Amino acid sequence: MKKDIAEIAAWESGEVCPTYVQLETLAYKIYQRPLVHFFFPEPLEEETIGQLFRTLPEYELERIPLRMHLLLQKSRVLQLNLAELL
Repeated sequence: MKKDIAEIAAWESGEVCPTYVQLETLAYKIYQRPLVHFFFPEPLEEETIGQLFRTLPEYELERIPLRMHLLLQKSRVLQLNLAELL
C-alpha cells in the first residue's frame, strides 16, 4: 500500500510517469473516466446530471443513483468515440 501511495505521489509531482497500462487502470477502474482526460493540460468539462435532465425537478435529480451517473458518462464516451470513427 505504501508503495502505491509513493508511486502516485511521484506521478503527481512529475518525478516519474505512469505506464499506459497504469493510466488505463486509473481511467477506467478507479476514476471511471475516458482515458483522454489524462492527455489534456486541463480537466475536460463534463455535463452534469442536471444538464442532461434539465426538465426534472432538483429533488428528482438527487434521487438518481450513482450507477446511473456512471452509465451516462460511459454512454457519452461511447457517443464521442462513435462520432470520431464516423
